[in-house]
Amino acid sequence: MAHAAYGARPKLNALRGLHGVLQSGKYGIAPESPAGFAGYGMALCGMLNDIDTGLKFGKLAMVLNKRVCANKYRARTILIVSAFIDHWQKHLSKTLPLLKNADAIGQEVGDFEYATLSAYFYCAHLFFTGAPLESLSREIAGYSKTIKEYKQDTHFYFNEMVRQTVLNFIEETDDPCRLSGDAYDEETMLPMHHQNNDTSAIHMLFFYKLMLGYHFENYPEAYKSAGILKQHLDGMASSAYIPLYHFYDALLRLATYTDMSGKEQK
Repeated sequence: MAHAAYGARPKLNALRGLHGVLQSGKYGIAPESPAGFAGYGMALCGMLNDIDTGLKFGKLAMVLNKRVCANKYRARTILIVSAFIDHWQKHLSKTLPLLKNADAIGQEVGDFEYATLSAYFYCAHLFFTGAPLESLSREIAGYSKTIKEYKQDTHFYFNEMVRQTVLNFIEETDDPCRLSGDAYDEETMLPMHHQNNDTSAIHMLFFYKLMLGYHFENYPEAYKSAGILKQHLDGMASSAYIPLYHFYDALLRLATYTDMSGKEQK
């Protein structure tokens, strides 16, 4: 339910977080309260651009998350804070131990949805922080195997998208800007993402294509991907994908600045 709200209707997820905060204020702290505070913090950072307050809610969520009664929701809270809040202030590498911990806790208590979502974000953040690609591709494959065993298909495809991007960097291919190979095939999967209204998956796909287009200097393809990605920014609201999109979009424009018209340069 949470991923459905995030991927298809991101603003609904913000309302869920606010509802959790209001309920806690009215009836007191409940086992699910830390996740509600974290969800509201995510909305503050990613949708209302109030990062300072969002960070405070994230810290509060983590303090409350230490209570024994919160065990059922512990992985959820850690995932939200580490994937959607902490990176606004901390280096992305600082989120890795938390995400790994959320994966382990989720598996321990049977919260496989948030365990596998944490595993996916762990792999994505490893990639973003410059892990060696050869060993990273093997590590991602191991996580994908576990995610598939837990029958979390959406998170499996998320993770395999990362792996295919890594493979495109380390293996020769006719078109390195196209995600088509052993891990993921965009021609098959993109229609499915549209059918499921999965804006998160669509966002990820075109972000990786923007990244690949820039690195392999296929600038027309990169611009095309950036244009589509811009229409789906809500799909990964508050995540590290947002600043990374702006980073690569800026790099792309700098790389092609001298080819632009005077009007475009302004």
